Amino acid sequence: MAGDYIREIKNVQPEGPYFLTGFSFGGYVAYEIARQLRSQGDRIGVLAILDTHADSAPRYRQSLNFGEYASYKFKSIIERVNFHYGNMAGYPMMEKFRYLQHRKEQPSAQEVILGDVEEDQIPDRMRGVMEANISALRRYIPGKYVGKIILFRSMDHGKGVYYGWNELTSEDVVIYDVPGNHRGILQESNVPVLAKQLRKCIDENFL
Repeated sequence: MAGDYIREIKNVQPEGPYFLTGFSFGGYVAYEIARQLRSQGDRIGVLAILDTHADSAPRYRQSLNFGEYASYKFKSIIERVNFHYGNMAGYPMMEKFRYLQHRKEQPSAQEVILGDVEEDQIPDRMRGVMEANISALRRYIPGKYVGKIILFRSMDHGKGVYYGWNELTSEDVVIYDVPGNHRGILQESNVPVLAKQLRKCIDENFL
């Protein structure tokens, strides 16, 4: 996947510095793109990881015992409720009903990716993408990266200071905290904070 992205990137921008970021599963992809570009002698301006844990692969349902699954499901439901409540804030009542009805009939891509919908609600095309991502991640063994990593952490979600990224680089892991949980950092109310922090990183590293 990283190799495919690199070919597309270089069709648009043949030379660095490259500014890379990825959210959740995309964080692993962005990391591997940066690692391969570095090994080819290319310059990386920014590698920004958005709430991705390097020290633990995502937990999938089939690997959980009943207690773990129940805890995971309960937390997932709470996050999903908070996500939609934030989206509907300020909507007139009828708009709220329409929003909920639409989400019941057609879950968002974000909900599907984060595993908050039932299996039969997932569109076939997206299910294939998810299965391919899970398969790739299970086989992925990250190599070392020579360069600075910028980690954006959700304030209400992650555990640990560096999420394990400090074990993969001998250079700094710079941390920014973004309001919200894993999903919440991409909510409209929190995006300005994320955007401001990301802009600061780009401006400071644009050589």
